[in-house]
Amino acid sequence: ILFYGGLSYKHVSIYSGQHPSTPSLNVTHETLVSDDLWSLNIHSCPRNCSNQGTCTNGFCNCFPGYYGLDCSNITCPGSVCYYDADNAQHCEHCCYDGYTHSADEQEEYVPGIRKIPCRRKSDLREGLFTGNSNGICDGFGTCQCAPPFIGEDCSILDCQNDCSFNGYCSVEFPISRCICRPGYFGKHDHFISFGSHLYDFKLVSSHFFLLYFI
Repeated sequence: ILFYGGLSYKHVSIYSGQHPSTPSLNVTHETLVSDDLWSLNIHSCPRNCSNQGTCTNGFCNCFPGYYGLDCSNITCPGSVCYYDADNAQHCEHCCYDGYTHSADEQEEYVPGIRKIPCRRKSDLREGLFTGNSNGICDGFGTCQCAPPFIGEDCSILDCQNDCSFNGYCSVEFPISRCICRPGYFGKHDHFISFGSHLYDFKLVSSHFFLLYFI
């Protein structure tokens, strides 16, 4: 809705908005037609919601796959969002459920764990969403993971010590595991066998190992 300022007192203060006082009814102040142009934007939203949402009472309601005040951000794997009664958007990104990693991140391989999506909690006193998050969404659709977590939604614990450079890392939810080369074994491929003897590799730098007889 667009409208002009309309009829106004000539000596009204532009800055304070104060009008001249009228102590008696028989005093008439000079008036003029104001050239102000006003806009009532009850259906106008930031950047028109980037054409990725609907505008309601000045608030953007983003389409699935987008978030933000103007819906200009792209959600990431594991993103879950909802709008409250005040049209405020709440999101959790790079979120997963079905397994909780330990605080020390020293975990054994566990097969057969099924990852499930995060969801909004019915009891908001315990938080807004279920599950866990080990990363942040960069707004372009990619999760930036906190080490040592990897995966598109940062839900997978990476192999430790790069499998001692004696195998490859099989990336599996929720914990990756080392697949050793022939002659090596151990959780991190750090044991090697020579005949009937066993040796343990100790990484002392990026180029050198110490070999211990055990």
